[in-house]
Amino acid sequence: MVGKEWYNSIALKTSGYEKNWNSCKVGNSGEYIFEKELIDLLSNSNSVLDMGCGYGDFTLEMSQYCDKLIGADFSEVMISVAKKLKKQREICNVDFICTDSRDDVLSSYEFDLIYCRRGPTSIILNNNCLKSGGTIFGIHSERYDIVVKRLKEAGFKDIKIKEYLAYEYFNTRDDFAKFLTRIPGNIDYTEPENYKKLERQLIEHTDSAGIFYREWRYIWKAVKP
Repeated sequence: MVGKEWYNSIALKTSGYEKNWNSCKVGNSGEYIFEKELIDLLSNSNSVLDMGCGYGDFTLEMSQYCDKLIGADFSEVMISVAKKLKKQREICNVDFICTDSRDDVLSSYEFDLIYCRRGPTSIILNNNCLKSGGTIFGIHSERYDIVVKRLKEAGFKDIKIKEYLAYEYFNTRDDFAKFLTRIPGNIDYTEPENYKKLERQLIEHTDSAGIFYREWRYIWKAVKP
């Protein structure tokens, strides 16, 4: 598990966790499908939790589709950046809180919808803040078996999981290095001291069409009884 220190360091280096590389995707991207389906869910929800919101850009973008949205993350630096973005964009229906997905502080809220965009799937087990009949919705690139197990253990019904595969192609090696650096737990591939390791990654992720990375995602959705 990647610790808080890694996320804090990324936020300090980039003032967030935003995409700072150029690329295009080929195939059936789960990320695009997740966003489209989330917008539909938000339109029927009064209060929403974005668990693992990072620096808050996606949270703020989604806020236009619902009445009230809370963004939560365990990184103090990420939340600090998120609050600054909120102020800059003058958005009033979003609040950001610094908390872990397992903390009791979430129990003081009542949400119609909880979504988790590659965030901590432990929120599935700490679902006291989700109303009966509420929906939990997420996308991830790992922990598939754990998510299935947690959904069943927590007693969720109407469990649906779908898998998607796409390939992301990068314009330059610098773009690829920036992308790799944002993968949780990775070293900073943009630093000269790590160029040799970057070269090995390039060998593994280059084909006739260019520099690529395989994007496998699964989307999960369930309802609390």
